This record gives sequence, structure tokens and C-alpha cells, in this order.
Amino acid sequence: MRRDKLPDPTLDVVFKMLFSRPDAQDLLIALLNDVLAPEVPIVSVTLLNPDLLKDSISDRGMVLDLHVRLADGRLVDVEMQMRRDEVLKRAVYGVARLYRPQLDAGDDYKKLKPCIVIVFLGYKRLPSEHYHSKFRFCDVRTGEELCDDLELHFVELPKLPAARTEAYNREGGLAHWASFMRNDDEELMRELEMSDPRIAKARALLRELASDPEALRIIREREESQMLYEMEIESAEARGKAEGKAEGKAEGKAEGKAEGKAEAAADAVIGVLEARGLAMTDEQRERIRACRETTVLGHWLAHAVTVRSVDDLLAT
Repeated sequence: MRRDKLPDPTLDVVFKMLFSRPDAQDLLIALLNDVLAPEVPIVSVTLLNPDLLKDSISDRGMVLDLHVRLADGRLVDVEMQMRRDEVLKRAVYGVARLYRPQLDAGDDYKKLKPCIVIVFLGYKRLPSEHYHSKFRFCDVRTGEELCDDLELHFVELPKLPAARTEAYNREGGLAHWASFMRNDDEELMRELEMSDPRIAKARALLRELASDPEALRIIREREESQMLYEMEIESAEARGKAEGKAEGKAEGKAEGKAEGKAEAAADAVIGVLEARGLAMTDEQRERIRACRETTVLGHWLAHAVTVRSVDDLLAT
């Protein structure tokens, strides 16, 4: 992360650090109200997993979610997801995981409280043109709802209506949150900071994270972990595709993908070094950019967070 940029709210660890802060409980409540639009507004919540476990930061498969209990007993799980994995199955599993442990053997089923999973997606996943989709159990022919005990919400950030349009304005507070998370329109961010005190506070808390060395270390470690995860997935996909094609054609495509991935990894190494303020010569920068060995680049990326100098990194 560059020093002149705020932490990215679409990075799961930033999302959790922001909304799990004790002084940000009002923001979490506001976010839940805007997503769920309950008949009676939510006024208090209990965050059941506020801590960031040390091992979870480098665990590429870990979901850094927010597990919340509402005052009426409902359970809500909120997560930010940028990876293109089996997010739909995981969301269904997540809501079932919340529901089952509420009962012990012999308990009355009336004790069960509704469970909700909310997933913010940094990519398009569902066929609907709407950016906010809500699912419950219903009859597939008539649409008749069976119950509201299990509920899934998906907020697909790329589908957010264009800012300052009627469609955008109709979305109200949730559109403001989605814009905040996308953070791709600085002029809009300034407008929202002036007009929406919740967004102003959320941006102020991001600035606090940006000035906290320990928070920045955690963010860099998570970014590195996610980058390595994506490199491994894409490498595995490239190998799988290559096995099913003629050798010459497969080699040509694999080389092109490897070239692009190596460039991205080199940029990531340089980005981490620059974010840490380590001095780098043009020759060192060129050596990193010229490297096409993904194993070497992955090694450099893993050590870029802790080395004392670029010379030390290139010597590893």
C-alpha cells in the first residue's frame, strides 16, 4: 500500500479491523441497518469475534468475517470477499453453520433464532443486474416463502449504479457504503464525507489505520498472503489447461500467462518495498522487474515485508 493511499476496505483484514473497533460499533450498526432494512432499526449489537488471530492473517483460506448477535438474538455473519472462489456454497454453509449450534440435544426448536449471512463481493457473481440480492427459502414455482430463518445477502460492488444518478440516490445509505468500499472516485468520497457523517467517520478511521505501523504490517502481510494464494491458484489453473491441449499451443499460452503473472508479482515486490520506504536503485528495480521465475518472486515477496534493505532481499 502506498503511503499516500488509505487502506483498501475491500481487503478483508482492513474491513474487519475497521468495523470491529469498539469506537466503530455505530458504523457497524449503520451498515447492518442499510443492508437489512429491518422494520425496527437495529440499535445495539454484540460482536462475537472481534479479535484478529495471528495465525489467520497468513492463512490464505481463512475468512476474516464479523460474527454479530443482534439484540433480538438473530445471528449475522458479515464478510468482504475479493477472491473468485466457491463463495455461494460457502455462504450457504456459513448460514447453516450459524443455525445448527443454537440447539443442544432435547432443546425446543422454538429456541432457534434467524441467521443471516451478508457477503460484500468485489466482482460480479450473480445473474441479476441488481447489486444487492437477498435470498430465502421459497417455492421455486410460486415464489411462496417458507420461512425467514435463513437469509443470504450479496452486495456486488461493481454493479453499484453510477454515482449521482436517480438509481444511485434511490439506494440511500447502502450506496454510500458501497461507494466507500469501492473507493474509486475521490471527488465522490469528498462529497460523501461532507454529506454523510458515517462515511466521514469511516474515512477518518481508515486514516488512523494508515498511520498505525502495526496495522500497516498486518495489512501488508495479508496482501502478500493473498497475492501468493492467487499466484498458486492461477498457476494450478494454467497447468490444468495446458494438460488438455497440444504441446505447442499449451506452451505458448502458458508462457504468456507466466509472463503476465511474473510482471504482477514483480510489481507486488516493488510495491511492498516502496511502502516500507526502503531505498532502491534503478538497477535493483530493473533486476526485480526482469525476473521471470515465479518461485524466486514468491520468495522475494514473502521476505519483502521483513528485510532491512533491498540488498538483503536480493541476496536471499
